Amino acid sequence: MRDVTPDVRDTSRASEQRIFVVVVDDATPITVGVAYVTAHTREFARQVIDHLGAGDLAALKFVADASGGQEFTPDRA
Repeated sequence: MRDVTPDVRDTSRASEQRIFVVVVDDATPITVGVAYVTAHTREFARQVIDHLGAGDLAALKFVADASGGQEFTPDRA
C-alpha cells in the first residue's frame, strides 16, 4: 500500500466530540415573509452554536451557494 495525503479530517477524537452541520436551503424561493424566515433561520443557527460543547465541531452549508458557509470548526465566532 502506498502513502497518500489524507483527504478527510482526523476523526480519532470522535468519541470526545459531537459534529453538527447546519444546512440552509437557500435554493427554494421564499415569496412571503422573507424577513421572518431570515430572522428565524439566524436565531436557530445561533441556538445551535450556543449549545455546542467545548470539543464540538460545527459547519454551516448552503444548498444553492456551495461557496458560502463554513467548514467544520470549533470557533464560535
